[in-house]
Amino acid sequence: ESVSKWSHPPYGGLVYTHLGGISFKEKSEEENRSLYIPDETPEYGLCTDYTEDITQRRLMIMMDDYVVLADCLKADEEHTFDWLMQIKGFKGLQGEKVETVRHDGQMNTDPLGAAQFITDCQWYRTEGTSRASFKTLWGEGADNAGARMPNSEDGVLNMDVFTAWPKNNEIMIGTAAESFAVNKRVWYSVIADGKPLVEESTGAWILGARDIEVNISGSKELVLKTKTEKPKNNTVFWGDARLVLGDGSEVFVADLPVKYENILQPNAAGEDYYGGPIKIEGVLMENSAPGMPEDVKESGTLTVDLSGLSAVAFKATLGGDYPLGDETQRRKTMAVRSSGETARYLSVIEPFETESVIKSVSAKSANELTVELADGRVQEITIDGLDAEANDQVSVFVKELKDGKVIREEQTN
Repeated sequence: ESVSKWSHPPYGGLVYTHLGGISFKEKSEEENRSLYIPDETPEYGLCTDYTEDITQRRLMIMMDDYVVLADCLKADEEHTFDWLMQIKGFKGLQGEKVETVRHDGQMNTDPLGAAQFITDCQWYRTEGTSRASFKTLWGEGADNAGARMPNSEDGVLNMDVFTAWPKNNEIMIGTAAESFAVNKRVWYSVIADGKPLVEESTGAWILGARDIEVNISGSKELVLKTKTEKPKNNTVFWGDARLVLGDGSEVFVADLPVKYENILQPNAAGEDYYGGPIKIEGVLMENSAPGMPEDVKESGTLTVDLSGLSAVAFKATLGGDYPLGDETQRRKTMAVRSSGETARYLSVIEPFETESVIKSVSAKSANELTVELADGRVQEITIDGLDAEANDQVSVFVKELKDGKVIREEQTN
């Protein structure tokens, strides 16, 4: 239980005194991590926008085969509440009704918040109980690069997350920011008939993408140039680079007879340099043109002959691909969203190695949960007092039935 004010996290994260008092913007530039920095920002490391006191209570019930999490939040003003978990290896979301509603490149674009770093966010609308499945591996066949999870026993950890309350939800599955050292400074140029239209740079990493749109009416040749320094991996793409033609139609640069000079080519069109999808700031860009110099001591160029195309504009998103390669085992952030002055959540988490023992989960209310097991047992869990005043006693009553008969009961306060 906690009663406290909420706020944005420290702006820019930790302040490292050994860096000599540089600003967050200077630190970002030094690390080659570009992100949106508004004209007016808080002091580096300062928490801002404190709320009123918010009461947060979490009850954890340890059963033989699963864990129940019951959450109660109370505020004096309306807020958006996100129930969050981070788990690796998302396999799917099932339920009585699961509808895909939207995709966002970032969970939130607010430059003061941490949700800007959660990318490739798929949102679903669910009715009734939903079941999100995850699979984490260690040892042979495991891909835990960037995860920082040492000292784990080899094997499989399956984990199902049941959201039983509220009955109707918005659920998000997004990509968490893991440590892959994707940050790099990229200098890029767009040149038409020898005239530079764009000459800029960015620190391309999880963020740092740059949208480009320039007029190339009457031009006969288009040159796209990139340069980078000391990269630890290959990530640079001209995201969905395309020409807008005079009749309003568009043609992707990757589909044209492009002349590449000192540009590293992926193994297959539409894939990143490690065989996965191309995503820039969380947005899938299947028709991207490669932009990674093969010899990083020199610039790489793409030259497009515009003769006969009647091209009037060039559009692209210059940036770095993230994640790299196969995303099957990447860490995901799961969010269940509620809005209002209060929020109640009732969830079941089942870890297992081979087979799940849970057949179904349902909730009559935020305080009443029924779990049916594969062997026919039914466990009814009733919670009392979680939404009472702070520091009041909470009680839990569990009844287990088989073939309609009670076989055991337990109560705890």
